[in-house]
Amino acid sequence: MGHYIVDFCCSQKGLIVELDGGHHNEDQKLKRDNLRQSYLEGQGYRVIRFWNDELDANLDGVLDRIKEEVDILS
Repeated sequence: MGHYIVDFCCSQKGLIVELDGGHHNEDQKLKRDNLRQSYLEGQGYRVIRFWNDELDANLDGVLDRIKEEVDILS
């Protein structure tokens, strides 16, 4: 999208799902992630983020949250 790569995108619903590792918690990466998210939201997308370990520990919860977002956007 533009000059960014996203993890998962449903263009039909306008939803982007990002999975972040621990390096996304560093100051420089946080600033870049915020700029990136602002750009994507400016393109009309809703961006939701999950930590990689959250996906590993709570897959059902992550999937429920994605479904909630899809329902909201429908």
